[in-house]
Amino acid sequence: MNRIAAIAFVLLVFVADVALAQGKVDQDKTQELKQVDPVPPATGKSLPDQAGTQEPSTKGKGPSTSASVFVDGMLAVPGAAADGQTVPSKSSGRNAALDKLPTAAFGLHHLTDAQKREIYEQLHGGSGGLALSPAHAMVGAQIPPDIALRNLKSVPETLSTKFSELRGTSYLVEGSNVLLVGTNNVVVGVISGR
Repeated sequence: MNRIAAIAFVLLVFVADVALAQGKVDQDKTQELKQVDPVPPATGKSLPDQAGTQEPSTKGKGPSTSASVFVDGMLAVPGAAADGQTVPSKSSGRNAALDKLPTAAFGLHHLTDAQKREIYEQLHGGSGGLALSPAHAMVGAQIPPDIALRNLKSVPETLSTKFSELRGTSYLVEGSNVLLVGTNNVVVGVISGR
């Protein structure tokens, strides 16, 4: 056991000696390191400036960037649309109204009142039509399959050619309303005669 303790002591002394030797730095080296500062001062010239390797044109300030690209969420650059679809609804009344539309109605939202009136006059035909539940006469409602099979009519080609949004839609007359019906018998538009 004494032999192991002696070996451990010698090993401990050796490790401590090596650590002390590594900790000591030559005084000349310390002075040399202090004289050469690898980091140039923040206000002085940098080494590329001193050596003349950097072009003077790269030192310019460039264009002013004080103008913000977005103001209240709207793109504020020359030529940008004033009220585009990317403007937040808090800054755009038009986009606030579009946000309230059901997804199914989005395809027909841009039709003017005159265009809706023309579509209504061509599709309604003057008769009263069906008497459906008020729940069916709203955008996003699904027309029951039995009613759809018996009453849905395709939008005439002359109308769907004039208004491309109506391609692939059907319609049915419900009271004073014309219900435009898309795929899966979902109402995509309600045009009222009132």
